[in-house]
Amino acid sequence: RSSAILLLSFAPRPLLHIVALLLPFLGSFLWNPPGVILPPDASPGRFRLSPRLAFRVASFFIVSAMFLSILLAQGGNEALAPKVLTDPLYTLGALGAGLALLRWFAVDLRSVYFFAQSLLVLGFMAFAALGGGRPMIPLALLQLGFGTFGAYLFTLLLYLGSRAGRSEALSVVSSIQAVNSGSVVLGMLLTRAAGFSAGLLEVPFVLAASLLGVGLLFFSVLFLRDDPTSFAGFDLRGASEEDVPSKEAGAEPPREEAESEDREEGVFLRFMEQGLSLQEIRVALLVDEGLSNEDISQRLNITANTLRSHLRKIHKKIGSSSRKALREELRRMRGDA
Repeated sequence: RSSAILLLSFAPRPLLHIVALLLPFLGSFLWNPPGVILPPDASPGRFRLSPRLAFRVASFFIVSAMFLSILLAQGGNEALAPKVLTDPLYTLGALGAGLALLRWFAVDLRSVYFFAQSLLVLGFMAFAALGGGRPMIPLALLQLGFGTFGAYLFTLLLYLGSRAGRSEALSVVSSIQAVNSGSVVLGMLLTRAAGFSAGLLEVPFVLAASLLGVGLLFFSVLFLRDDPTSFAGFDLRGASEEDVPSKEAGAEPPREEAESEDREEGVFLRFMEQGLSLQEIRVALLVDEGLSNEDISQRLNITANTLRSHLRKIHKKIGSSSRKALREELRRMRGDA
């Protein structure tokens, strides 16, 4: 990555800016959504980026701008050398998160997001504690966190594009680009404000900017932790054909079918409110069908250990202790829906 940046540094800067701005929009015209349907179905109408989701994305770019401002404030090639040495950790974080999402469908975006946030908070706290004395430690944590967070955002963008469809792909890219540009500018302004305040209070700039970064990340976690919908897509595993019920064989009368769909939608929303991921919801519904652990593992293409982990989380979140209690809770939910 550092070599690529070095080669690109010889290109005219205005040209690089134009290309960087146009590439996402070009991608939106070339984007073809996958053939499978990703549940839940996209709501009709024009794409709208959730304010909470926008804030979640913006927090990444704000702290990124603050991170670069801290490095530039230290000045000199000696300050930039640790960043170059820790650059591979950015790639490691991005590849690690990407491989986790690719290999284990049970991994949802919330886990990736919270892991990245933890690394970033630890990195800024290390900067606040160590200052510029031992830059390798905070830089290593921050680079790994930014790489993981970048994988989260890339997966999120793919999810939103595939959910919105080709007609709304440009709206998705425009929204993300607007959040990107605005949050970078905001991050630079916040860093300048931190520097001004540090001068008035006579405290080191690195300490003030690092504490501001920790505060921003802490606030974003508190503000959004209990809002699973702003993670958009959870584990991103598309519904297979066998998971989609056939409407041709043994179709119900229209009224009964509508009532059944309403009940299932009510159960799904109740599960969402209790913080279950899409994969956990599928496991719970398959348990309700009476499938064994082996059958569920084969149906969802997951390992037995992953399934047991899902079941523990499901029982903890909905307050059940056994399969029987879980089925009773599902029946109660359908009755209330």
